[in-house]
Amino acid sequence: MGQFSKLDLNLLRVFLCVYQQQSFSRAADMLGLTQSSVSNAVQRLKSQIGEELFVRAGRGITPTAAAHQLYRGLSHAMDDISASLDAFNQFDPHTSTRQFTVYTYEAASHTLQPALAPLLSGLALGIVFKDMTSHPEHVYQALYSGSADMVIDILPPAGNNLKSQLLIEEQFVCVAAKDHPRLNGSLSTEQFAAERHCILNLNRRGLSLGEIFCEEPLPERRIYCENSSEISMMASISRSDAIGIAPLRLAQSFAPMLQLQLLPFPFKSRPIPVYMVWPRRLDNQPAHRWLRDTLKHAVSALKP
Repeated sequence: MGQFSKLDLNLLRVFLCVYQQQSFSRAADMLGLTQSSVSNAVQRLKSQIGEELFVRAGRGITPTAAAHQLYRGLSHAMDDISASLDAFNQFDPHTSTRQFTVYTYEAASHTLQPALAPLLSGLALGIVFKDMTSHPEHVYQALYSGSADMVIDILPPAGNNLKSQLLIEEQFVCVAAKDHPRLNGSLSTEQFAAERHCILNLNRRGLSLGEIFCEEPLPERRIYCENSSEISMMASISRSDAIGIAPLRLAQSFAPMLQLQLLPFPFKSRPIPVYMVWPRRLDNQPAHRWLRDTLKHAVSALKP
């Protein structure tokens, strides 16, 4: 290792976490250290390599060019080390008490959790679903840092450090109150344009969920309300004459309870792909392979 033969490799672990979190305090939380310990570790690494790594930017920090270069060199190497060590870990779901953390959208969690229940019955371990935020990049930071095991997302990830696999495909459906004054079992493109809409406040790539997967332009919609939750959106629809777009399985589950009718989506659209996303370093880890296989098994039991 030459001049770095006495380098404390723990400093690199701290550096990677600070780089990913763009924050000393968040990195400290992730690593179970104090903020001063994290700051001191970065300062020690700075002294060792002779380069400034982070500079103040407003109330936060931003990586320097040297930090970007160091991260690019280290991230793949650390992933390879983790993957090599994880391959030796034994995992027995019947004795494990591990709690897997999976970030996803409301529709996916409500669809998957009931299907997982019989597969997890009698086991001490658990699969905990957490809602994706309005800023998915923050969720991916949790994946990089190790505080999350998987993200289930409607868009495949970018970057060589992540792997993805299609888990399930969903279809669109329009929903309206069962006693809607103008709609009863069918919906034309003209009726779609004329009605007021409840919109799910879930934008990816600057587009709404419907716009991402619709193969023709949607008409400008008159907005009744915006919701951050698909279930609260459907609840708003059930109490009004507004309509909305929802994933078919979720709408089927809540339609009887909320007194909704399901109407065919009147525009040509692609199925909604739902991907499992995980760090490449976990690809061969026995526990993570079990998680992926269990989710696929749960999906295989779902009705199309």
